[in-house]
Amino acid sequence: MPQRWNAPGESAITWMWPGQSTEDLGLLVITGGKLHRWPVPGAHRYVVEAFDVDEDAGVAVALIVTLPRRGAGTSRQETYEYEPSRGWIALGGGAFSPADRALARTRPSAARSGPAVMISTNGASSTRSYVERLRRSEAGRPLSLGTVSWVSTGVIEVSVEVDHLLFSGRRISVPDHGRCVVTWKSPAPTTTTRPTLPRIAAADRDGRILTELGPDNTLDTFTQAFLDELTAPG
Repeated sequence: MPQRWNAPGESAITWMWPGQSTEDLGLLVITGGKLHRWPVPGAHRYVVEAFDVDEDAGVAVALIVTLPRRGAGTSRQETYEYEPSRGWIALGGGAFSPADRALARTRPSAARSGPAVMISTNGASSTRSYVERLRRSEAGRPLSLGTVSWVSTGVIEVSVEVDHLLFSGRRISVPDHGRCVVTWKSPAPTTTTRPTLPRIAAADRDGRILTELGPDNTLDTFTQAFLDELTAPG
């Protein structure tokens, strides 16, 4: 698998030639391509908010902000899956939210704003593995979606206290604006059950775990501990 661009926290404006899309830019990011740091006449402006690559699972995601000439920008999530003979295959994407975090110079502090801003999820998506479906089709095997893995992504927002995330054996640096995107691949037991976000931990610069958010938790552990202490008798 080719070496990818490895500058976590990148939020500088980049330019793409007319006719190129966020799908093209996402592919450039996850494969280590060089981004344009100078104005290109007639080009579109973008900000790479965040990205994640799970090389073992062969899945990747990029969160990209489109900056129009007027009005607010929007974040678009582009997802990819790796197939050895074809390289990275785009699985599609979709608009995510206004780009308020991508261009922000600060992020909230849990010490000042409360524990709820330490870590939160803000959007997720899942699709069936295209590579697995392709291989079964080429082999002439019957296709049952209930046996095809999910390729999933999730957007995580964290406070200023968080330096990096620990997720699926990877260390993911947090951009200055505090919005991260993660991807993972998981089997699904039925055609209707969608996967949940695996356990994710938020750590400070010294590697100390500040809080964790698990697949069965409504609240992260830091917020839950705060509420438990607040409501404890006596």
